[in-house]
Order: sequence, then structure tokens, then C-alpha cells
Amino acid sequence: MTAYHPLWKRSRQELLREFIELGFNATIVVVQANKLGPEWLGKPINNQTIKDLEKTGIDASGELGEYHTVVTGGPLFNSNLTLRKKEILENKGYWFLITE
Repeated sequence: MTAYHPLWKRSRQELLREFIELGFNATIVVVQANKLGPEWLGKPINNQTIKDLEKTGIDASGELGEYHTVVTGGPLFNSNLTLRKKEILENKGYWFLITE
């Protein structure tokens, strides 16, 4: 097996936009505290969020570990997942969205 970076020799931004265009939904649930603040937690991955992430100067796809998401819906899902915010915690340089 050979890893190709970026995936399929395509740009990260192109893959991220395709993810959105295909109808997938993802929510930011973890961010590096030295890159992004806790206000980013709970934001959906959409075109506006991509623009906002790019304005911060980080990799909008999060491939350098700036943020992590959970996929909450898409064409392969029987139904969408709903995340309900319980609290926000900081631990070892990361902000975490804790959900119910």
C-alpha cells in the first residue's frame, strides 16, 4: 500500500470543497489552543468556515492538526447526528467540545 499526499494528488482545499458539495456535514470538536480559540468549537465545516479558517493563516483542512471534526451527516448516513453542547474543556493545549 502506498500513501499519496495529498489524497489522490489533489489539493486539500479541493477535497474539502468536494466533501461539502457531496452533502457531508462535519462539526469542529477539538482545536489546538495555540492556533484557534474555543469559539471555533461547534462550527460546521462549510464554505464560510473554510474562508474564516483561511483568514487565520492555518491549513483550512486541518491536516496539520489545527482542528478535528466529527462527521455528523451525509449521503451514506441513514440520519444526521445532532451534537448538543454540554461544556468546553481545555487540556494539554487543546480545547474540546464535550457533548451529550
